[in-house]
Amino acid sequence: MSQVSSIKNSIYFDTNIYDWIATKQEALGMHELLKSRKLSLYISNENLIEVIAEGNKLKRQKEVEFIVSLKPKLELKPQSYLHAMELLKEIKRLKRNWLSILPRTTMVKFFLATHPNLWDSLKNGDIPSKAITHEFARDVEVGINKSRSDQKAFKEISNKTKKKSGELKFVTSSGKELDANPASPEDYWRMEAASVWRSALLEHNPASRDYNDWLSPYLRINAFRDPGYTDFWLKEVNSDNLPLNRFVGLVSFFQTKFKISHGNALDQIHGGNFLLYDHFVTADVGFSSVLSEANYCLTKPTAFPILLKRANGGVLDELSKALNENALEKQE
Repeated sequence: MSQVSSIKNSIYFDTNIYDWIATKQEALGMHELLKSRKLSLYISNENLIEVIAEGNKLKRQKEVEFIVSLKPKLELKPQSYLHAMELLKEIKRLKRNWLSILPRTTMVKFFLATHPNLWDSLKNGDIPSKAITHEFARDVEVGINKSRSDQKAFKEISNKTKKKSGELKFVTSSGKELDANPASPEDYWRMEAASVWRSALLEHNPASRDYNDWLSPYLRINAFRDPGYTDFWLKEVNSDNLPLNRFVGLVSFFQTKFKISHGNALDQIHGGNFLLYDHFVTADVGFSSVLSEANYCLTKPTAFPILLKRANGGVLDELSKALNENALEKQE
């Protein structure tokens, strides 16, 4: 059974935490706190992308300089790459006929090698202009709006069905009802994953371009047009072999239980980091609740997210108390 192993003595901040630390001018104190706890702070490209998306040039520069001052380590591999490699292993186990005879991995190796480039540039004070990041930001926004629209539609249909005491069903574009229960977190994440990966590889959705970049070189063209594609996701894949894909889908499912917001799509990507690090810290109450609900669904639940409340004051005191509480819970 495959499980994600978190990096020992690691901590990950949701992007809102960096802004809070900067506002409270607690960078030096945070550095000392993490050092005293022997914790390594990790940052993801998702964090960096959110920061450089800031429209105000001066604010963008200050935010980048502040994050660099904390000296976090860059994630070891892109989140999307880890998702793709999980899926590739499961395809090798179940659908070897989908595999390309001659994988075209030159670009995969290139993308992996250049993954640290953005972080290296930011550390050197080279901050991309709004014009340079415009196309990428546009594609991300398209993906965010699509995800938000889909979640709203699912929530509305689900609520209407409940009022009529009916049974909610997944239906294909051709009108065929599937043997899956959308009210089940397990069925939901499987159908969402099937849709996302099909969209990336067959429709070349620009918002999921990285999924296509990582996985398509290993597959036959149109492998996902196989008539057994839906059953592969609904009935065949072992959820324990796809922990990151599953968790992101579970996050999406539980997001529909709360107010649908613009940040949901980015939160889904951040959510995967919850499994990769010892401590996941956020100041977003809704996101923390979603992560906790998704965590309950795991075969072996991991530590719960650390929710820091802005109303209680500074980040340092809040985080210190939370880490103390976590340490006490582990001793019990």
